Amino acid sequence: MVLLIAVMALYLVMVAAFTAGYSRIREHKPIPSQHRYFITIVICLRNEEQNIAHLFESIRALDYPTSYFEVVAVNDHSTDSTERELDHQCQQHRNLRVVNLPHESEGKKAALSAGVSAARSSIIAITDADCRLPKYWLANINNLIGAKADIVCGPVAYHPTTFFERLAAVEFASLSASGIGAAGIGMPIFCNAANMAFRKEIFMEANLNPEQTPSGDDVFLLHYAKQHHRTIRFTAGRDNLVTTNADKNLKDFINRRRRWGSKTKYYSDRSAKAVAILVFLANAALLSCAIAATINHAHSTLAITLWASKMMLDYGLLAAHFRANGIKKWAKYFLLCAALYPIYITFTAIGSTTSRFTWKERRYNDPKASHPGHNHGES
Repeated sequence: MVLLIAVMALYLVMVAAFTAGYSRIREHKPIPSQHRYFITIVICLRNEEQNIAHLFESIRALDYPTSYFEVVAVNDHSTDSTERELDHQCQQHRNLRVVNLPHESEGKKAALSAGVSAARSSIIAITDADCRLPKYWLANINNLIGAKADIVCGPVAYHPTTFFERLAAVEFASLSASGIGAAGIGMPIFCNAANMAFRKEIFMEANLNPEQTPSGDDVFLLHYAKQHHRTIRFTAGRDNLVTTNADKNLKDFINRRRRWGSKTKYYSDRSAKAVAILVFLANAALLSCAIAATINHAHSTLAITLWASKMMLDYGLLAAHFRANGIKKWAKYFLLCAALYPIYITFTAIGSTTSRFTWKERRYNDPKASHPGHNHGES
């Protein structure tokens, strides 16, 4: 029990530090840049026919001159009407170019590399095809680049419509809030490619390995920049908030978490590894304590105390995040999410190291794969 309490104490201190760090990010407002940079938006797409129209609607609404940005859309062998939808968007966006991946290349990292290589700008902004961008997205990136930032990372939130999606949105917010809070204490450990910008030279120097893991281009680039002492800036606030589609059901939710967890073993950043391990150990310890309390009621007081302490600190971090980004009506979903979190995080963390997952109709971590970590089969 002593070890369990020690693990939980470390976790609580970490969350308190992240909450303080989040406040620092909010307080640090970028000074409007006197120079307007030309920016390339790179979007990687595979079977996104239902999302393209919404994304480009938000691009048209950006408060940034069209003569100062371009869009490079990279089609990763889509099998639906994505290509036709892109052709339609080209008629409305003169600054849109479409790049089709060659047959020998596939996957998010290969698509991103192709898009960055095709970019006319030295400043790259990336997002996902199922996202909606805030009006001042590029203007805020321009201000931070003008303040000599090499990498800019912003908040991402789900756009939920159902009860399950709202639960998933609260869980997802804990990741985004933790990433911003960690950066606020000088320890950037993870970010989200749905809302990110960087200098082209850094991406080319990093030379991300597409064979290592199918995703993680965002986090691995962040870790590279950190290790090479580049300037990293995180932002918060509704003017910076990118929204994306939520997981529709439990299968999609677990599948996405397995994909995210599968890249943890490739982290080169010690802080990121330490946080991932601590989060896993704290939730596994809490779950173990709850099980022990059901067997022996003598442990009930300890279990309730630890669970309540974790919920209070987690709530504080989430409250700061939701308040900063203007997200409302989330608190009533927190209790259920907090109760389920230790269960799912423990088993998905274990499952991510041994189980296959599906992403964009491709299977990964399949022992029958044609090359490491990947299989062309549909599922």
